[in-house]
This record gives sequence, C-alpha cells and structure tokens, in this order.
Amino acid sequence: MIRFAFLLVFPAILSYSCNNNQPTIEQEAESKSDSSAVINDATSKINFQTSNFVEIDSSGILLFPLSGGESKRENGEFYYKEMPNNNYWNILFHNTKSNTTHLLSEKKILIQSFHPENGRFANQETNQFNQYIYYEAISHDYNRDKKLSNSDPVYLFISDKLGGEFRQISPSNGSVINWKFVHSSKKIIMTVKKDSDKNFVFDEGDETAAYEYNPGNESGAVEIFSTELKNKLKSLYNRDWKIK
Repeated sequence: MIRFAFLLVFPAILSYSCNNNQPTIEQEAESKSDSSAVINDATSKINFQTSNFVEIDSSGILLFPLSGGESKRENGEFYYKEMPNNNYWNILFHNTKSNTTHLLSEKKILIQSFHPENGRFANQETNQFNQYIYYEAISHDYNRDKKLSNSDPVYLFISDKLGGEFRQISPSNGSVINWKFVHSSKKIIMTVKKDSDKNFVFDEGDETAAYEYNPGNESGAVEIFSTELKNKLKSLYNRDWKIK
C-alpha cells in the first residue's frame, strides 16, 4: 500500500528576555529540542519514491511522479493516509540543462495518470495538442469523507510542457469518464458523469454529459448538447422504450 500525508507542523516557541529581547540559553535549548522533535518524529519516516521518470520531447525536462513508501508506527499503524495503488501525490519537474526543479502544484491532489508525450495520441502529427501535458486527477473531497479517493470525481487538468500554468479544464463536481483531443477543430472533447441525484456518489443513476474545451480560450468547458435537445431525447426514449 502507498500511503501519504502532508505534515506541516513546526512548533517553535521564541521567547525574549525583558532586557535585550534576546532568547536565554535555556530558551535556545528548548527551541532546538522542539525542532529536533519535529525532524526526528513523523517527518523522518517519509520515504519518497521517485523510481520512474519521463523525458518530455527530448527537451531535457524530466518528470518524476511522486509516491510515498510505507511508514509504520510502533503499534503497526501507519503515519500517512492510504493512497490508491499507481496514483501519485505530485510531480517534480527537473530541467537537466539549467539544473532547476519545481513541483507541479502545491495543492493537495491525487494524480491517477498523466500524458506528457502525446499520451494515447503518440502517432499523431505535431499540433496544438503537443503544447500541453494532460493529467487525470482528484483534487476535491466531494463525498466529504476527509480523504481523496477513487470515490471522488476525476478532473482533467493541463499544464504547459514545463509544468507551468497547471489548471483544471473539466467542470467541477463532475467525474471525467473519457476525453480526446480532436485535431481538426483543436478542441478537447470529454464525457463527464454528473452527480444528478445529489447523493455524492457517481453511479449508473447519474447523467453523463458531453463537454468541449478550447485550450486557446480562457473560458471553461462548455456542455455540447442543449437542454432542449436532451428534453427531446428523453421524450423519444420514453415514447419508444417505456414498459407499458
């Protein structure tokens, strides 16, 4: 099992003497002790995994997807929350030419898959699709169970080839089922399952809608089929297929 969490607790108590506003020897020792406790406690159990990496288009830019190794307490419990297998909690971008490194995002996110080298369209001609890296990821605790998991909606994200301008392009509160870049129109078409019955579960009882997104347009994804058309489809389906 891969487990992770963010532990950002840095207890530091800085006290100053009344005379010169400088910490006393006892206070300095206490501060060092507190810092050592943080370093030697849970944070020292973090075991980053960067065993795989991908180069982007022979550019010298490398992607290192980040997972976490197992970290157990003495009682057998884990320090970090469970992460679904083959998912990543972030991606490091490393430029081998400038020797610089940065994270894809500092927000909490669970990345299911990413497509840096044309992904499923590797045999297609170079075009606007190749300007972006595509990510299928979970970033919203939609069902409010205090964790990111496969029960939460999957969103479609893109970034530039340097890992910058990372942004969500699929509609919020809807889980992406499928997507494709259409070369002739240079649009991304996606099918998205909505939580139609508002029960915080994405299942067969929910509607799946089609959306399009133009990467060159700052506006969000737009639903393709109008309400009028969908109402007509419902009427025809009810007329022809309802059990009498």
